[in-house]
Amino acid sequence: MVDRPLPQNTSIISAFGLALAIFTVVLDFSVANVSIPYITGGLGSTISEGTFVITAFATGNSILLPLTGWLVRRIGLVHSILICLSGFVFASWSCGHAPSLTVLIIARFFQGMFSGPIVPLAQSILATIFPKDQRTSALAFSSAVLIVAPIFGPIVGGWISVNIDWRWIFYINIPVGIFCIFIIHQTLRKYETP
Repeated sequence: MVDRPLPQNTSIISAFGLALAIFTVVLDFSVANVSIPYITGGLGSTISEGTFVITAFATGNSILLPLTGWLVRRIGLVHSILICLSGFVFASWSCGHAPSLTVLIIARFFQGMFSGPIVPLAQSILATIFPKDQRTSALAFSSAVLIVAPIFGPIVGGWISVNIDWRWIFYINIPVGIFCIFIIHQTLRKYETP
């Protein structure tokens, strides 16, 4: 990405945006698990049909994840993560706005597909923007986020489903995703890979 590490303040702000993106994407992998009874009740379907909401995300995730390297070589590291985050935000809106279970499953598939490359892209950027002596700490921080996010997924999903509405487990991704896009674009746009 760059031949030299970013200035200290810029790299810390970038790391915050990247870690928040990782947290949101990984959280979303498990946030719907506990909300299936609320989703199926709201859309008038059975629990067994509702499990396809989880399967669709995992399937979409596994399709684009192996193509991450190809994507980076075609459009660059920063553009790749910005496109994936933008697609994730739009798919999250589509999930929350779904009028039927079929539409939700399709939107959830695309949400999973766009989220697939975000973690490896973010970790690649983190490994590049910090000096060699700080890279291990930056990657350890992102690994800690990867461990913590799935723990909070069921808690957040259950709380939102019970106290607000199941649609907000998807709508909550929109402002967080836009914030991450803004931070990454502002701090890293000059450092795009060829």
